[in-house]
Amino acid sequence: MAKANLTETTGSSITTNTSSITYSHTNTGSFLVVCVGGQDNSNSTVTGITYNGVSLTQVVNTTAREGASGTYRHSAIFYLISPAQGAYNVVVSYGTTITTCASRAFSFTNVANVTPVDTSGQDAPTTQKNSGSISLTSSEKDYLFVDSIEVDNSSISTPSSPTRTNYYLISDGGNSETMGFSYKTDVTKGTVAYIFPTDGGNRYLCYTGAIFKTVDFGGSFLYNLL
Repeated sequence: MAKANLTETTGSSITTNTSSITYSHTNTGSFLVVCVGGQDNSNSTVTGITYNGVSLTQVVNTTAREGASGTYRHSAIFYLISPAQGAYNVVVSYGTTITTCASRAFSFTNVANVTPVDTSGQDAPTTQKNSGSISLTSSEKDYLFVDSIEVDNSSISTPSSPTRTNYYLISDGGNSETMGFSYKTDVTKGTVAYIFPTDGGNRYLCYTGAIFKTVDFGGSFLYNLL
Protein backbone atom coordinates (compact mmCIF):
# COMPACT_ATOMS: atom_id res chain seq x y z
CA MET A 1 0.00 0.00 0.00
CA ALA A 2 1.12 3.57 -0.62
CA LYS A 3 1.53 5.59 2.55
CA ALA A 4 -0.55 8.72 3.01
CA ASN A 5 1.45 11.88 2.40
CA LEU A 6 0.77 15.03 4.42
CA THR A 7 0.83 18.06 2.15
CA GLU A 8 -0.43 20.74 4.55
CA THR A 9 -1.75 21.15 8.09
CA THR A 10 -3.26 24.17 9.82
CA GLY A 11 -4.49 24.62 13.37
CA SER A 12 -7.02 27.08 14.69
CA SER A 13 -6.31 29.24 17.70
CA ILE A 14 -8.07 28.52 20.99
CA THR A 15 -11.64 29.80 20.69
CA THR A 16 -13.67 30.52 23.83
CA ASN A 17 -17.36 31.14 24.54
CA THR A 18 -18.40 30.50 20.96
CA SER A 19 -20.73 28.39 18.86
CA SER A 20 -18.30 28.04 15.93
CA ILE A 21 -14.65 27.99 14.89
CA THR A 22 -13.49 29.57 11.62
CA TYR A 23 -9.94 29.45 10.27
CA SER A 24 -8.23 29.41 6.88
CA HIS A 25 -6.55 26.27 5.55
CA THR A 26 -4.65 26.02 2.27
CA ASN A 27 -5.45 22.62 0.81
CA THR A 28 -2.94 21.03 -1.54
CA GLY A 29 -4.07 17.42 -1.13
CA SER A 30 -6.81 15.09 -2.32
CA PHE A 31 -8.15 14.20 1.14
CA LEU A 32 -8.97 16.48 4.07
CA VAL A 33 -9.28 15.45 7.73
CA VAL A 34 -10.50 17.89 10.38
CA CYS A 35 -10.17 17.14 14.10
CA VAL A 36 -11.86 19.02 16.94
CA GLY A 37 -11.66 19.06 20.72
CA GLY A 38 -13.40 21.18 23.32
CA GLN A 39 -15.05 21.57 26.72
CA ASP A 40 -18.42 23.02 27.77
CA ASN A 41 -21.18 22.86 30.36
CA SER A 42 -24.07 21.92 28.08
CA ASN A 43 -23.08 18.59 26.48
CA SER A 44 -22.68 20.30 23.10
CA THR A 45 -21.25 18.36 20.16
CA VAL A 46 -20.05 19.35 16.71
CA THR A 47 -23.12 19.67 14.49
CA GLY A 48 -21.18 20.07 11.25
CA ILE A 49 -17.94 21.08 9.55
CA THR A 50 -17.52 22.70 6.15
CA TYR A 51 -14.55 23.54 3.92
CA ASN A 52 -15.17 26.14 1.22
CA GLY A 53 -18.87 25.71 2.06
CA VAL A 54 -18.82 21.94 1.39
CA SER A 55 -19.89 19.67 4.25
CA LEU A 56 -17.46 17.11 5.62
CA THR A 57 -18.47 13.57 6.58
CA GLN A 58 -18.48 12.61 10.24
CA VAL A 59 -16.32 9.65 11.30
CA VAL A 60 -16.61 9.87 15.07
CA ASN A 61 -18.10 12.57 17.31
CA THR A 62 -18.53 12.01 21.03
CA THR A 63 -18.72 13.61 24.48
CA ALA A 64 -17.51 12.55 27.92
CA ARG A 65 -19.12 13.78 31.14
CA GLU A 66 -16.91 14.83 34.03
CA GLY A 67 -18.21 12.45 36.67
CA ALA A 68 -21.59 13.59 37.97
CA SER A 69 -20.90 17.26 37.20
CA GLY A 70 -22.34 19.34 34.38
CA THR A 71 -19.00 19.65 32.62
CA TYR A 72 -18.41 17.80 29.33
CA ARG A 73 -15.51 17.29 26.94
CA HIS A 74 -15.87 16.43 23.30
CA SER A 75 -13.75 15.09 20.48
CA ALA A 76 -14.54 14.65 16.79
CA ILE A 77 -13.02 13.63 13.44
CA PHE A 78 -14.53 14.49 10.03
CA TYR A 79 -13.23 14.08 6.46
CA LEU A 80 -13.76 15.35 2.91
CA ILE A 81 -12.82 13.62 -0.35
CA SER A 82 -11.46 15.82 -3.17
CA PRO A 83 -11.57 19.15 -1.31
CA ALA A 84 -11.12 22.36 -3.28
CA GLN A 85 -7.51 23.33 -3.94
CA GLY A 86 -6.35 26.59 -2.42
CA ALA A 87 -7.01 28.68 0.67
CA TYR A 88 -10.54 28.43 2.07
CA ASN A 89 -12.20 28.54 5.48
CA VAL A 90 -12.78 25.57 7.73
CA VAL A 91 -15.96 26.24 9.72
CA VAL A 92 -16.80 24.06 12.74
CA SER A 93 -20.33 24.50 14.11
CA TYR A 94 -21.82 23.59 17.48
CA GLY A 95 -25.40 23.33 18.68
CA THR A 96 -24.79 25.78 21.56
CA THR A 97 -22.08 28.05 22.91
CA ILE A 98 -19.14 26.13 24.33
CA THR A 99 -16.46 27.21 26.82
CA THR A 100 -13.28 26.42 24.90
CA CYS A 101 -12.36 24.57 21.70
CA ALA A 102 -9.76 24.15 18.96
CA SER A 103 -9.46 22.39 15.63
CA ARG A 104 -6.81 21.19 13.20
CA ALA A 105 -7.04 20.43 9.47
CA PHE A 106 -4.81 17.94 7.64
CA SER A 107 -4.45 17.61 3.86
CA PHE A 108 -3.19 14.28 2.50
CA THR A 109 -2.62 12.49 -0.77
CA ASN A 110 -2.73 8.71 -1.32
CA VAL A 111 -5.88 8.19 0.77
CA ALA A 112 -8.68 6.08 -0.75
CA ASN A 113 -11.38 8.13 -2.48
CA VAL A 114 -14.09 5.45 -2.07
CA THR A 115 -15.23 4.27 1.41
CA PRO A 116 -12.03 5.63 2.97
CA VAL A 117 -12.76 4.77 6.62
CA ASP A 118 -11.27 1.45 7.72
CA THR A 119 -12.27 1.72 11.39
CA SER A 120 -12.74 4.23 14.21
CA GLY A 121 -13.22 4.33 17.96
CA GLN A 122 -13.62 6.46 21.05
CA ASP A 123 -12.69 6.64 24.72
CA ALA A 124 -15.22 8.75 26.61
CA PRO A 125 -14.82 7.90 30.31
CA THR A 126 -16.76 9.51 33.16
CA THR A 127 -13.85 8.90 35.54
CA GLN A 128 -10.30 10.24 35.47
CA LYS A 129 -7.57 8.43 33.52
CA ASN A 130 -3.89 9.02 32.78
CA SER A 131 -4.37 8.48 29.04
CA GLY A 132 -6.91 8.09 26.28
CA SER A 133 -6.81 4.59 24.81
CA ILE A 134 -8.49 3.04 21.77
CA SER A 135 -7.89 -0.45 20.35
CA LEU A 136 -8.31 -0.38 16.57
CA THR A 137 -7.91 -3.17 14.03
CA SER A 138 -6.42 -2.10 10.71
CA SER A 139 -7.17 -4.39 7.77
CA GLU A 140 -3.84 -3.51 6.10
CA LYS A 141 -0.46 -2.09 7.06
CA ASP A 142 0.54 1.48 6.17
CA TYR A 143 -2.96 2.88 6.45
CA LEU A 144 -3.40 6.36 7.98
CA PHE A 145 -4.28 6.88 11.66
CA VAL A 146 -5.55 10.24 12.97
CA ASP A 147 -6.67 11.10 16.51
CA SER A 148 -8.02 13.92 18.67
CA ILE A 149 -8.00 14.34 22.45
CA GLU A 150 -9.32 16.89 24.94
CA VAL A 151 -7.87 16.85 28.48
CA ASP A 152 -8.71 18.87 31.59
CA ASN A 153 -5.16 20.11 32.19
CA SER A 154 -3.07 23.00 30.90
CA SER A 155 -0.46 20.59 29.45
CA ILE A 156 -0.26 17.01 28.18
CA SER A 157 2.53 14.68 27.13
CA THR A 158 3.75 13.56 23.72
CA PRO A 159 1.83 10.60 22.24
CA SER A 160 4.33 7.78 21.81
CA SER A 161 2.50 4.46 21.92
CA PRO A 162 2.71 3.76 19.10
CA THR A 163 5.05 6.50 17.84
CA ARG A 164 3.24 9.09 15.72
CA THR A 165 4.50 10.60 12.49
CA ASN A 166 3.71 14.00 14.02
CA TYR A 167 1.55 15.59 16.71
CA TYR A 168 0.21 19.02 17.68
CA LEU A 169 -0.79 20.34 21.12
CA ILE A 170 -2.69 23.53 21.91
CA SER A 171 -3.43 24.72 25.44
CA ASP A 172 -6.05 27.03 26.92
CA GLY A 173 -4.25 27.87 30.14
CA GLY A 174 -7.06 30.11 31.35
CA ASN A 175 -9.51 27.20 31.36
CA SER A 176 -6.86 24.55 32.14
CA GLU A 177 -7.69 22.54 29.03
CA THR A 178 -5.45 21.07 26.31
CA MET A 179 -6.36 19.65 22.90
CA GLY A 180 -4.04 17.24 21.11
CA PHE A 181 -4.09 16.03 17.50
CA SER A 182 -1.75 13.53 15.83
CA TYR A 183 -1.38 11.27 12.82
CA LYS A 184 0.56 8.15 11.84
CA THR A 185 1.15 7.13 8.23
CA ASP A 186 2.53 3.63 8.81
CA VAL A 187 0.02 1.76 10.97
CA THR A 188 0.52 -1.94 11.70
CA LYS A 189 -1.94 -4.47 10.28
CA GLY A 190 -4.08 -6.01 13.01
CA THR A 191 -5.16 -4.74 16.42
CA VAL A 192 -3.16 -1.98 18.10
CA ALA A 193 -3.88 0.06 21.23
CA TYR A 194 -3.46 3.74 20.35
CA ILE A 195 -2.64 5.78 23.46
CA PHE A 196 -2.57 9.55 23.99
CA PRO A 197 -1.28 10.37 27.50
CA THR A 198 -2.25 13.21 29.79
CA ASP A 199 0.55 14.97 31.68
CA GLY A 200 0.96 11.76 33.69
CA GLY A 201 -1.79 12.45 36.20
CA ASN A 202 -5.34 11.17 36.21
CA ARG A 203 -7.52 13.64 34.27
CA TYR A 204 -10.94 13.86 32.73
CA LEU A 205 -10.67 13.46 28.97
CA CYS A 206 -12.37 12.60 25.70
CA TYR A 207 -10.50 10.78 22.93
CA THR A 208 -11.31 9.69 19.37
CA GLY A 209 -9.33 8.00 16.62
CA ALA A 210 -9.79 6.74 13.07
CA ILE A 211 -7.89 4.68 10.51
CA PHE A 212 -8.25 5.63 6.84
CA LYS A 213 -7.47 3.37 3.90
CA THR A 214 -4.72 4.28 1.47
CA VAL A 215 -4.47 3.35 -2.20
CA ASP A 216 -2.12 0.79 -3.72
CA PHE A 217 0.93 1.95 -5.66
CA GLY A 218 -0.68 1.75 -9.09
CA GLY A 219 -3.87 3.40 -7.90
CA SER A 220 -1.92 6.08 -6.06
CA PHE A 221 -0.14 7.19 -9.22
CA LEU A 222 -3.32 7.32 -11.26
CA TYR A 223 -5.45 8.95 -8.56
CA ASN A 224 -3.01 11.79 -7.88
CA LEU A 225 -2.83 12.63 -11.58
CA LEU A 226 -6.60 13.24 -11.68
